[in-house]
Amino acid sequence: MAKVIGISGGRREGNTDQFLQRALDIIAESDIETELIPLADYTIKMDTCSTCPSDCGARRAVCATKDDFNTIFQKMVEADGIILGSPVYWGGIPAKLKEVLNRAGILSEGRVSAEMSVYALGQADGWPEGVQGRGWPETTKGPGLFSRKIGGAVAVAQRDGVLFVLSELCLWFLINDFVICSSNYWVDGLEQVGRSAGGVGGGGTRMPSASGKTAEHVRDILQMDREGAMTLEHFAENFVWLIESTSKVRGTPQEIFAESRLSSPPWMDPDDRNRVLK
Repeated sequence: MAKVIGISGGRREGNTDQFLQRALDIIAESDIETELIPLADYTIKMDTCSTCPSDCGARRAVCATKDDFNTIFQKMVEADGIILGSPVYWGGIPAKLKEVLNRAGILSEGRVSAEMSVYALGQADGWPEGVQGRGWPETTKGPGLFSRKIGGAVAVAQRDGVLFVLSELCLWFLINDFVICSSNYWVDGLEQVGRSAGGVGGGGTRMPSASGKTAEHVRDILQMDREGAMTLEHFAENFVWLIESTSKVRGTPQEIFAESRLSSPPWMDPDDRNRVLK
């Protein structure tokens, strides 16, 4: 059975989770397994790659940092499709979601298998031993562990910033060899759509917090933004179509590599090619 996961970058159970869950519910109607992964429920340490002494390219695709990232990454590798959902935080995606995407990209990049090191593809002539790095493009580069999976992005906001967030998420898909799913408009939800002016408790875009002392954003954008809801539902239908069209013929990263020009650049050592394609 094909599987689609939704990764929510929200810090609470709110609008982003609702949008993702609605999309996943529609996808599940077509006998596709789905799972929502709210990052709020997971512990992710921040900025770990810059201080990590381990060379992740020299081993199988497992992060050395001891937190919940590997659990999420394994689900990403196993999924046929990934939907990224994000609120707009000061014009961009939340730091926790950015950390997950950064580390997932680093672990996936250039691989032909999660069980094989990046260096199975060889290193450039004269590349110093013990120096981290692959020497691309003097060597070749695998398609990565996400090659030809289906990706899609959803953003929610009070009134602005969704295009930048959608762009950031889609650029991550583009650099990781995904096929991106679209809809008949940008897949977003806006808090102010359909709402009248007013302050806290006055029909506006804020509501009292649980303590009653502060204001917070409403949590019912999916019910209020009718255009956003319909765009999301068509997005989910397109996602189903892409999953059903590709999941059985996509192939593994190693199979994709074997059929690709990536496996036969003129400068690739024949021994490296034979070792990877065995």
